[in-house]
Amino acid sequence: MYKKYIKYTLFSLLVIIFSFKVVFAQTSIIEGLVQDAKTHEALPGVNVFLKGTYFGASTDAEGRYLITNVPEGKFILEAQYIGYKNEKFEIEIKAGKRIRHNILLKYNIIEGDEITVTAQAEGQIAAINQQLSSKAIVNVVSSARIQEIPDDNAAESVGRLPGVSILRKGGEGNKVVIRGLSPKYNNVMVNGVKMAATDTDDRSVDLSMISPYMLEGIEVIKAVTPDMDADAIGGTVNFQLRKAKPGLNYDLLFQGGYNNLHKSYNNYKAMANIGKRFFNEKFGIFTQIDIENRNRSSNNMGAGYELVSPSLDQVNKPLITGLSLSDIDRIKNRNGATLVLDYKIPDGRIVQNNFYSVSNTQAVSRGQSFGIDLSTHDYTTVDSDRKLSVLINSLDYNQMFKFVNINAMFSHSYSKQNSPDNLSFNFNEVNAFDELARDIPPIELPNYARNDLDNTVFANIFESDDYSKDRELTGKIDFDKTFNLMNSLSAKIKLGGKYVYRDREYDYNASGGFLNYGSGQGARDAILTAYPWMQDEAPLGSSKLPFPLFIDYNYTPNEFLKGKYDTWPSANVDLMHGVINVLKNYGESEAYRHLDLSSTLYDYSGNEYLKAGYLMFDFQYANIVRLIAGARYENMQRKYTAIQGNSTIGRPETHYSHIDTTTDITNEYLLPMVNLKIKPLDWFDIRFSYTNTLSRPDFIKIVPRLNIGRETVSRKDYELNPTKSENYDLYLSFYQNNLGLLTIGGFKKKITDMIFALNGRVILDPEEIGLDPTNKGKKLYTDLNNPFPVDLWGVETSWQTNFVYLPGILRGLVLDINYTHIFSEAKYPRSIVNSEVIFEPPWIIQTVVDTFYTARLIDQPDDIVNVAFGLDYKGFSVRVSMLYQSNIFKGANFWPELRNITDDYLRWDMSLKQKLPVKGLMVFLNIRNISGSIDRNLNMGSGYPTSEQYYGTGADIGLRYRIN
Repeated sequence: MYKKYIKYTLFSLLVIIFSFKVVFAQTSIIEGLVQDAKTHEALPGVNVFLKGTYFGASTDAEGRYLITNVPEGKFILEAQYIGYKNEKFEIEIKAGKRIRHNILLKYNIIEGDEITVTAQAEGQIAAINQQLSSKAIVNVVSSARIQEIPDDNAAESVGRLPGVSILRKGGEGNKVVIRGLSPKYNNVMVNGVKMAATDTDDRSVDLSMISPYMLEGIEVIKAVTPDMDADAIGGTVNFQLRKAKPGLNYDLLFQGGYNNLHKSYNNYKAMANIGKRFFNEKFGIFTQIDIENRNRSSNNMGAGYELVSPSLDQVNKPLITGLSLSDIDRIKNRNGATLVLDYKIPDGRIVQNNFYSVSNTQAVSRGQSFGIDLSTHDYTTVDSDRKLSVLINSLDYNQMFKFVNINAMFSHSYSKQNSPDNLSFNFNEVNAFDELARDIPPIELPNYARNDLDNTVFANIFESDDYSKDRELTGKIDFDKTFNLMNSLSAKIKLGGKYVYRDREYDYNASGGFLNYGSGQGARDAILTAYPWMQDEAPLGSSKLPFPLFIDYNYTPNEFLKGKYDTWPSANVDLMHGVINVLKNYGESEAYRHLDLSSTLYDYSGNEYLKAGYLMFDFQYANIVRLIAGARYENMQRKYTAIQGNSTIGRPETHYSHIDTTTDITNEYLLPMVNLKIKPLDWFDIRFSYTNTLSRPDFIKIVPRLNIGRETVSRKDYELNPTKSENYDLYLSFYQNNLGLLTIGGFKKKITDMIFALNGRVILDPEEIGLDPTNKGKKLYTDLNNPFPVDLWGVETSWQTNFVYLPGILRGLVLDINYTHIFSEAKYPRSIVNSEVIFEPPWIIQTVVDTFYTARLIDQPDDIVNVAFGLDYKGFSVRVSMLYQSNIFKGANFWPELRNITDDYLRWDMSLKQKLPVKGLMVFLNIRNISGSIDRNLNMGSGYPTSEQYYGTGADIGLRYRIN
């Protein structure tokens, strides 16, 4: 039904649009360039309009504006830009003419003073005006702000905006949570092209792959319009690549860095870009390369807890079950490049964008773990290598014709992740503890360990590799036409369509075995033969290989978690690579063999086909009211192939019994949307939106994977529906030259079909899920669309201003501050088995009662505060920024005492820059995590940590040579 309706509507509207050819033959066009009167820098986001009418436009990133369909007559042309004085011009329009009118705007000058826009103020002003001129509800990081004092990567820049919190890995932001919704619920784009997913399981994207130096700006779109992709219930992040500016522009940077955790000085970053326009500025080329090497080491702690005989009638005390400590030496090498070609055609442009980034992360994790239940103490070393590549290519064509405007794009987006050589080896001590009380905090647990290295033996070795790729091919086209209903009222019709083809693949392989069992005797002797010096401690025929034979005595650990825990020995990585080669040459055995179950079960491949269309009406009354209303239709077909097998047959790690299964599922939705902007005063506007958006299931959840075990059944529900969200947004904005921009807003989401895990539901009727009766009584592990809606709401406030009206050096002050409060309530599924005794066979009748418990959404913070103070004085700039995140919900559980939250997180960063006497040359210093803050998760029942991550303080110092 949706499909027929959309096709009929699109055809009818195309006929209507082209039938107006004669009506609009005599309208005119006003175009021009808006620049700073003193510096002649282009000003983006300037509101240029004919006073008293709806005719107007906002300037683009190059400061250009284009007002179409203007009737004959005399008008007042006005330009408004916060931070600058408004300018008004009398202008006469003649029928069918094209008029060019360039505008120079002067900074808001206090009487008698000569004021120059400082660099940080320029970036702030541009962001404010781009946000105000946007048709949607957005937050903006402008090009000037990004380039002036850039962050480490794009994720860090996005994380300074209201409603956004950051997830970190290796000490740097790599994913963002928008309005309390995890990264997989958000959409990430580059120049309007959706980035391919970089995660092996879900649809999230690693933002650390994007260098801020290549960006023209960043938008976080929180309320979409029908012409935007709807697959983002949290928000959409759009990164805009830089294009060539007039003249020859180039930028060179080199920096070195220090990380105090591992006392590393080997950090460096080099960047070079150049841009130039040719053929009377019609054709532009911009290209950039980035080379980066960073020490992203960390200290990690993890602890587990359980309840013994819990009861709802009492406060249950969590007892510790184990502790793991890892000293991770992580080196990340990242290279990137962009090439942007654009050609200006009459009333339009053709742009070809190319973005490529590749990272290689090599890490050695030296850990120890304590298991209380089995009284074990393990020493584990993991040597891993992770390579991630991201590629985007797009060809974008847009042109304004007399009777219709056309925008068309074809794009290719690709990601590949490969971990080709991951090696893990473990040494085990049994009877490792003296008696202990289990209500102790994690920091006390190592005090009870015996640490008997001579009785710690080589237990097992494990080798793995995995590979995933994600590719999207997209074609789309948009048409729009504006109708002049009267001078003060217009109606624009916009419609378009989109087709996306996705190719997805994941492959995993594993090998390994055990050396602390009798059947591994031959393998142990092979190791001793290859390393005869070991026979002094363990002669041939030994039933164990002691840990001291493999210790790396050159490994000198630093303080762990600021000295909270004692350090420990680690195995020699080079020696262990040699050992695994010995085991491979020895042949298949209990000590080393291909693990067929692990290598087969997790593989999958598939394709997705998205067809989308929309119809949108854009009404504008003078410069006072703008109403955008319409609907978007999306049809998604997904075909996936995965493994269905039975691990109870034979020896599954030697030969896993399975078949390949392919499924074909289609979903379709019609999504109505309304966006309203009312501007009753020059300094105040109200924005309201009602939208419907989607989030498609994680790849790992919709593949037809099934494994039947002896006591459990693991089944992926390939028929899961997308999660849908009904969204309401209301924002009030106050803006004046001395005030800057003050925004107060709220949002509410009603989320249906959110996907939650269902772990351990007892199977009483196997036929319901297509299984035979032998599986009755087993526990089912699967996912389901939650039948209960999730409520999410929040308040966002933001103030951006500068203090040009203050005397002296204080004029260079810039302030950005935002606060967000978020609340959510989700009903998590829980199944209870009730048993009733009867006095005839089968004697016991069991029933499953599906119920729920209530908690917050995972990754949802309560409060977020960002504060940034900037100061520019002559050639000196400094920015001090503070990030505060209150507790974030990290782990759901029926028992509140076993739920996890983060500790409150407070972090300070500082960036300094000093211009040097050579034009364009500057020296800079960036210091990250000055306060040495630790990422810490807490067990809600005890207040003890469940995890801690410490990255230390980092600093970069460098030179930058920039000519615009």
